[in-house]
Amino acid sequence: MTQSMSDSVRVSKVDVDLAALESALHDFEHPSDIFFDVLISLKSVLAPDKFEVLEQELAAFSEEYRHEHYTACGLRIGRTLEHVVYALACAWGVNVNRTTLRVLSNLDQSYSQLSEAVIAYATTDELQKGKRKQTVQERLVDFQKNFIQLNFDIHSDLRPESSDVAVNVESIIRDVRKQYSRRGKVLKAVETIIETQLLRRILNVRNNAAHAGTNGLRRELTKDEIDAAVELLRPALLQFGNVAFAIAQKE
Repeated sequence: MTQSMSDSVRVSKVDVDLAALESALHDFEHPSDIFFDVLISLKSVLAPDKFEVLEQELAAFSEEYRHEHYTACGLRIGRTLEHVVYALACAWGVNVNRTTLRVLSNLDQSYSQLSEAVIAYATTDELQKGKRKQTVQERLVDFQKNFIQLNFDIHSDLRPESSDVAVNVESIIRDVRKQYSRRGKVLKAVETIIETQLLRRILNVRNNAAHAGTNGLRRELTKDEIDAAVELLRPALLQFGNVAFAIAQKE
């Protein structure tokens, strides 16, 4: 290597110097890892154990990419985003609204059950139609109850006893915004992430990888789709680095 890491990359305490990061990539002999700059910017803001998990996720992604397993890459991209968002929220002392996460999880589960009942009703023979229709009605009532309960629970201070709830990155980033709403630089950095809809666009790729096509044909993600997703994930993770530096700075 031509120079030390500390000499080649000077990370601002306020903002990630993307130009310096890009320059650093060219200063090293083997900058083949497409997330090299992401690891540089996040190493100082993640706890060592959380950073190790991030390295493992990105290494697994790179391995799948080299083997042209692009659908698996789509799943890895989603996992990486979820891990970073949750790890940073915990590091920042953000009071993650587990009630919201639990409500969203329950709502999603009841919707899935309703969907399964509708599919079963649509594909059953005439002798079973009556029974299947009753099941659809029962699942619809359950979904409506969960939807109505959402309005009460989401404003409550209740916390589920279990911490094993699904990570919803869009909900968590709004928890970050709420907790640091009085910190101008933090708020600006968070708003940039929200307004560009980077999270939703990345999660759409993950969802495409997780679900089969409805036309009955095999659905696999392509290299172009993954390359486009990487170009969403990289700036998203770098933006989280910006949020971290803004939080670390005393205003």
